[in-house]
Amino acid sequence: MAIKRNTILPYVILLCVLILVFLAACSPKTEFDVSLNQSEILISKGRQDTRTYKFVELKNGLSVLLVNDPDADKAAVTLDVHIGALADPRDREGLSHFLEHMLFLGTEKYPEPGEYARFINSNGGSKNASTAMEHTTYYFEIANAQLEPALDRFSRFFID
Repeated sequence: MAIKRNTILPYVILLCVLILVFLAACSPKTEFDVSLNQSEILISKGRQDTRTYKFVELKNGLSVLLVNDPDADKAAVTLDVHIGALADPRDREGLSHFLEHMLFLGTEKYPEPGEYARFINSNGGSKNASTAMEHTTYYFEIANAQLEPALDRFSRFFID
């Protein structure tokens, strides 16, 4: 099965944007110390790959990969949390997956259940999440012009 170029790439492109927005919302009075150590990071790409890549490690240890594809028709964000079904208590199997769904019910800033889904859908996007054994991944894609308000809504799930 062939994967279309613009299907997965936007998710990678905006992972860093989400993380930076998330961190900015968590500590609005603090500037971020960003350091880039290129001697330790090698990003390989094919000769035909016109995208640009940048690896950034934030002061708090969070690793971010920025991918810029000027040909992408949508913006996208992916956030992976290193916790999944294996962390479920024995008497609460399925808890991680349940919490994955509960996250989208509303936030302090956007309390109406379903508002996030309506916003994403009404702006040509889609959203989803998945819980695996060791990771839970949240992601969305949306019209490029609506990235900032979508990130605001998305980041509130993890801040609140």
